[in-house]
Amino acid sequence: MHGRGNLSKMANGALGILGTMGGLASVQAESFLLLISLLLSVVPASAEPDAFQSAVAFALTGRDDKPIRVIDSANCIFSINVGFGVNAGEEIFHLNNVQIDRLKMQETFEPRPLVDTNKHLTIELHGNDTVYENTKVSTIDGEVGRLLAQRGQPTIFGPTRSNEHRLSIITSEVDRVARAWKYIYAHGCKGQKSSF
Repeated sequence: MHGRGNLSKMANGALGILGTMGGLASVQAESFLLLISLLLSVVPASAEPDAFQSAVAFALTGRDDKPIRVIDSANCIFSINVGFGVNAGEEIFHLNNVQIDRLKMQETFEPRPLVDTNKHLTIELHGNDTVYENTKVSTIDGEVGRLLAQRGQPTIFGPTRSNEHRLSIITSEVDRVARAWKYIYAHGCKGQKSSF
């Protein structure tokens, strides 16, 4: 915000100087400063992510430090990165396609020795159209892969697309995840209603 205010002051000062200029240089300078003024009015005052994107990130991950990628903000399509290296991919969520009256959250407790919390939250997403995509391709190799191949079973899975998905989150802030989902549908995404 502070930097933006300084730019505004500089633009106003430059406009004062323009009064002393004449001819083509004055017209070009005025055009340039008008463009700067327009850009300043469009640029958000804060570089922090907005509350809506923060709510989407928290609803999908249960964490504040996990970034999301906006694929299509008008249609509420977001993705999160999953896996590493050759197992890397994206989980893509089509939030406008989710039937919000069927959105269900279930909390369970599972002992997890290497994780800070043992609260496990499952969120069920349903829709008539795609609600979830996974771009990750997984390969089963080793002895299990060899046995599956001998039986004619697939050993490579993905990418997938579905109108139903169970999202699993490990978090100690279950109530906050529920508030984030409410915020999403109150401040941007439309969602759908089921027939019955």
